[in-house]
Amino acid sequence: MATHCTPRQLEFEGLARRRIRRRPHDITGAVVDRPTVVETTALGAAWLAGQRAGVWPGMEAFAADWQLDRRFTPEMDRHDADERYAGWRDAVRRTLSRPDDQA
Repeated sequence: MATHCTPRQLEFEGLARRRIRRRPHDITGAVVDRPTVVETTALGAAWLAGQRAGVWPGMEAFAADWQLDRRFTPEMDRHDADERYAGWRDAVRRTLSRPDDQA
């Protein structure tokens, strides 16, 4: 069963890439924080491996090293953002409903 959740704040490593810089916070209406270390997926995997081996600190000490590089706040008009989100959802729906032989 799916539940609906409205985020108030997101951490998004993809904001380091210019082409999607403005979208997540404008479309969701949530504040988006970009960390100084943008490879958070790799860092998290390394921490898990180090934690398992007993060479990295606990989660609290690891999380204490997190630092904010930039905070993005929504600037897009809510109506415009809703229209863009609806367009994206429609594009995803059409892509997923395409027969494999037409891809």
